Amino acid sequence: MSSMPAALSADDTSTARLPRILMAPMNFADQPMALVRALRQRGVDAHHLQYTTDGRHALGYSLDRLALMRSGDFRRQLDVLRAVLAEGFDIYHFWQRSLLFRPELDGLTGFDLPLIKARGAQVFHRFTGFDLRLPSEDRRRNPHSPFLHGFVPPFKESAQRQYIEMLRQHVDVFFVQDPEMQQFMPEARVLPRGLALTDWPYVGVRPNPRPLVVHAPSNAAVKGSHFIVRALEELSREGLRFDFRLLERVPHSEAQAWYRRADIIVDQIMIGATGVLTLEAWALGKPCVTYLREDLFQPFYGTRDLPVANATPVTIKSVLARLIKDHDWRLHLARRGRETVETFHDIGRVAEQYLEICQARGRRQAALDTRTRDLDFFSANFLNRLAENTVARRAPHSRHEVAPCWNALQLRAANLGQLNVRGRFEQGFHNGLARLFRAILSAEDQLFGGDDLRASPRVARLIALQVNVFRDILAIETRLCRELSHLRRACGAWLPGRD
Repeated sequence: MSSMPAALSADDTSTARLPRILMAPMNFADQPMALVRALRQRGVDAHHLQYTTDGRHALGYSLDRLALMRSGDFRRQLDVLRAVLAEGFDIYHFWQRSLLFRPELDGLTGFDLPLIKARGAQVFHRFTGFDLRLPSEDRRRNPHSPFLHGFVPPFKESAQRQYIEMLRQHVDVFFVQDPEMQQFMPEARVLPRGLALTDWPYVGVRPNPRPLVVHAPSNAAVKGSHFIVRALEELSREGLRFDFRLLERVPHSEAQAWYRRADIIVDQIMIGATGVLTLEAWALGKPCVTYLREDLFQPFYGTRDLPVANATPVTIKSVLARLIKDHDWRLHLARRGRETVETFHDIGRVAEQYLEICQARGRRQAALDTRTRDLDFFSANFLNRLAENTVARRAPHSRHEVAPCWNALQLRAANLGQLNVRGRFEQGFHNGLARLFRAILSAEDQLFGGDDLRASPRVARLIALQVNVFRDILAIETRLCRELSHLRRACGAWLPGRD
């Protein structure tokens, strides 16, 4: 190993070894990969696995291991799980989601956690934002919550609560990035976001009569971009001189070049916490407009002089106007920002904090856990869905409830092949419909058991609805064929049946 972490004393090195760590399955704002690189520099066998649909990161971040994946593809996710379990990592550290995951938080979501724990490994979990911020709680705590301005939550709150409770049963250590997130899970450890400061050398700001303002939202609805852009448009109409660049979904390397040129960087004005863009602005020595909750971040940074131009949707216009006009304020924020990122967000220091936690966990015996929150979660979100899909097998009803619908479908499929049509177009259309109906019949026959037809009234109604739709299609199509036949008789050779 190239070096030992500062957290280990000379007495520790004889008995303790550095853990093997896998981080997965997402690389949010390059934070997982930054930590992996810093851990490797300290001799840790650390890896990152990225789920991707096209073999790359959407923002161009460098990646370690890749797994091509469609969203919610449990079969492929299980293959990945088998592979990484075979490697026998000591710690599986998940960011926002584990290896088995669907955005709806149903199906096999989270089922890998007990399988990992059963093999004696530890599970770490890092929340990243709205996977932990419940809408009802955020609206109560944050007067400028995005949920108060039309932001649609990514998860159903009831399922989200169940998922978090299920995680509590299996996760050894929870991480959040700052005190704003910790208010939603007090037992989580705060591991600050980190930057490799050698990649972000100080640039600073110079006097500029026409400052360049840059805003690069990862999610415009969350960052408050509507308020930011509107404020800048109003200031421009009022005659204030500045330039503005909005960066959306551009490669990170291109965005970084704009940050270096900027005089002012605007991050977010609704969440109440630093984003990665705030740290990048601080590192470059650029004044940053951000909404920081003073009640949370003054204690965290140990100062009443927070190094941001603090703004909300209510104050954004006046804050921007002052910052654009006041070079001295921009210079003060630039210097204070660099001091803050060096003290709190150097990725080397963050990695050492992380290793201290890993080593402490390695010396702790896990207690037997007899809770069943995982079973409750799977029952509510997976087994119930499965039961709905197989209601015909679970709840027998008399055949006469659905048989008329079934027979009508069979008759309709047979009639398609018997219609007397001559033209290639009509015959192709008929054959296509026939294939469609036969496929539906085959699928329904497998689902409902063919001759042993058993279905609920709800399923019967669905089939009846299909029959009505098919009847309308058939009536229109039959009339079309009749009209075409009349046209052929009237037009003769002008309208050949072969076409």
